Amino acid sequence: MDNRISFKKQRLRNKNIAHRRSNRFTRRSRKIRLGRFNYLPHTSLVVSIAKPFQKYIDDVFTQGHNNGIYKSDGRSRVNPDINYGTGGLLHGRKYMLTTSWNAPATAFTLPGEFFEETSVDDGVMFGFHKMNKFTGMERLNGFHFHDVEKGATPENIVIFKENYTKHLEQTFKNL
Repeated sequence: MDNRISFKKQRLRNKNIAHRRSNRFTRRSRKIRLGRFNYLPHTSLVVSIAKPFQKYIDDVFTQGHNNGIYKSDGRSRVNPDINYGTGGLLHGRKYMLTTSWNAPATAFTLPGEFFEETSVDDGVMFGFHKMNKFTGMERLNGFHFHDVEKGATPENIVIFKENYTKHLEQTFKNL
């Protein structure tokens, strides 16, 4: 019985230590944002993603300033109205986005449908692409799986796999 109690106490103690460490990092991140770096560009660009992913992006960009991801927002004090988004340090690198949707492809293409004739890349993932452009990366054509819940029949899964494999072969052949 004593081992159980001490084990529970140890687990609670470990959770508290981890919680204090994460709060310390959060406070430090906020201090950086509010102190020296008043504006982190990715924060306003990426608004349509899950909270854990947003936190990951915030942490990476906070640590990546002058540390391999971006140097500045690209503008100069001489003319701050131009060259925004050109301070990235990842020029020459490329990325490809792959997503999966329960929505059918027609939800993005037909008039009157939910996504109002706006593609995944130009709509929902627009901010994600702009964030990567900010770092200097070049976008490759992505691939989006549609109707993956209701359309997940064995035949469609084979079609998904074939289409994705063809897409990857074509994309990487052209690099």
